[in-house]
This record gives sequence, C-alpha cells and structure tokens, in this order.
Amino acid sequence: MKKLIKTLMSILGLILVFYSVKAQSKYDDPYFNAIKVTSVMKDCGFKPQLVTNDLNKFESVLNGLSDRAFYQLNIDTWAKCNNDQDRAFEIYNTFYEKVSRSYFQINCKALTTLMLIDGTLTSR
Repeated sequence: MKKLIKTLMSILGLILVFYSVKAQSKYDDPYFNAIKVTSVMKDCGFKPQLVTNDLNKFESVLNGLSDRAFYQLNIDTWAKCNNDQDRAFEIYNTFYEKVSRSYFQINCKALTTLMLIDGTLTSR
C-alpha cells in the first residue's frame, strides 16, 4: 500500500511539473534588455511619433534605461503580449510602419516596449 501511494505521488508530481512548464508564456524573457529592443527597432524601421521625431534621441533614451526600468518593462510587455496583443498590434500598425501579425507576435515585447516609451500605448 505504501508503495502504491508513493508511486501515485510521484506520478502526480510529474503531472504538476508538466503543466507548470507548459503554462509558461512564450513572452517570458528574463534576459529582456535594450539590445533586443534596439535590434527590432532597426529591423522594422521604427520611427517614434509622439515623444520625439529624432530617432537618435529616442535610441539614447532607450539605451539609457536602468536595469530596474527594463525589469518593469519586461513585466508590462509580458502582460500586454499575453492579454492584449490584438489591440497592441492594431495600435502599432496605426502609428508606425505596418508589420505583419506574425512579425508582431515574434517581436511583441520589443515592439510593445517601443510603443510604451513613445507614448502610443500605456501599461494600464
């Protein structure tokens, strides 16, 4: 009887591990930083619209953000990409050079970060 209970507990533990790993989001990126955002910014031809029209100033602000700021951006963009991606996609294509849905899905965190810094999207 003890052996059966031990086996069942092991199986239950494995099932819980499987579901917790499966539940992790593809937008969970503990190494999210300015380099990733800048790379996407250059790749898609991003041009800021609200804060400034000067791409060099915008990039300087982006590269000057602290690790703590990127930690918060990581959380905010995770939420937007998981819960409000369709709206963020529409806003991006309204204000900036259009990108495909698949490109947006792959680069959601970086594009959302750019919109948050530019002011076309809020974190609320």
